[in-house]
Amino acid sequence: MHPSAKVHAVLICPDADKRELLRSFSGSLCAMTRAESLDIAESGSVPDDAAHAMVNGIEVVVPLKELEGRAGQAGRADGEE
Repeated sequence: MHPSAKVHAVLICPDADKRELLRSFSGSLCAMTRAESLDIAESGSVPDDAAHAMVNGIEVVVPLKELEGRAGQAGRADGEE
């Protein structure tokens, strides 16, 4: 994956106060993590083709299939095949 590639991330957080805090900082979180977009949800499931981690009661989910597709696009942009 190209270092400048941006990803889509989902944060699953059942705590309403934490979700509100995450939403208030979503722009900064996207900038710091190079995320193209960030969905913040109360509940959800983790797809089989996703990486995920639990951090302080917040589940971070990043679809791997999406990363693979973007890695190929970045390689083509750099002249790689």
